[in-house]
Amino acid sequence: MAGHNAAFWKLLEAYPETQRAKAFLEGVSFATARGLAAAGGAGGSGGLEPEGWPEQDGWPGDAD
Repeated sequence: MAGHNAAFWKLLEAYPETQRAKAFLEGVSFATARGLAAAGGAGGSGGLEPEGWPEQDGWPGDAD
């Protein structure tokens, strides 16, 4: 990811959720680069759910 060198990522690997955080940031970067950022600020999906999709408050629980 831009802005961080190999030493930074080596240090970060000590944390248990590093890979998950990196995947999240890559997804955000992917969506933002394509104009898919959620409208209306943080939380929710910005109206990107398929029609008929149940509404949820905040993030659903992890499947883990």
